[in-house]
Amino acid sequence: MHNRRVFSKESLMIYAQQRFSRMNDLKVADTGDMLCNQLDGNRYFTKLPFDLAKLKAEVATFRTLIAAARDGSRTIIAQRNKQRAEVVRLMSLLVRYVENASDDDMDAFRTSGLKPAYQNRRSQEQLSEMIRRIVFGPNSGRAQIFIKAYPRAAAYQLRWAQIIGEEAPTNWTVKESITNIKSATVLDLTPGKRYALQCRVLVDDNCTDWTDSVTFICT
Repeated sequence: MHNRRVFSKESLMIYAQQRFSRMNDLKVADTGDMLCNQLDGNRYFTKLPFDLAKLKAEVATFRTLIAAARDGSRTIIAQRNKQRAEVVRLMSLLVRYVENASDDDMDAFRTSGLKPAYQNRRSQEQLSEMIRRIVFGPNSGRAQIFIKAYPRAAAYQLRWAQIIGEEAPTNWTVKESITNIKSATVLDLTPGKRYALQCRVLVDDNCTDWTDSVTFICT
């Protein structure tokens, strides 16, 4: 059994437009409400840095102060400005969270309601010629496998097996017909055990050879 580690030159990090300083007060409030609506129950963003009810309440207070400040009172204007800063602080925390939790997935990112500003390149190790990376969690025994796109691929297959001692594994479990190349979830692994993982592609009704094994310890 061969273990090979190869390196990709780059991957993409999605960044959001964050022009809060250029927004008028009502636009800031509207953006806060939008984030609350888009992130509430969003399956891509389940570990928010704070309860959305907090931002909702701060935005509601901000809207009240926006209206009250129209009479020109310096005291109310100062309160409004302070409240705006708090709303922007909370929104900035959400933006940073969304950027990281999107994990380079533009479709997931867009469900937040945010717009991408640009994509910054960052280096990242690729585990094999077809397996980009492995992400564990959120539950023990679950691993998410990210696969590199292959030209003319109709589908992908993964197989994995527990490694016992120094012998090459023979008792493989095969996951058939993966059509979403972004990731595939492998279930029923045993935490703390060492596994070998391979991938192959279906092209024109034929399968490529299995890749070299990527080995990992399940968490």
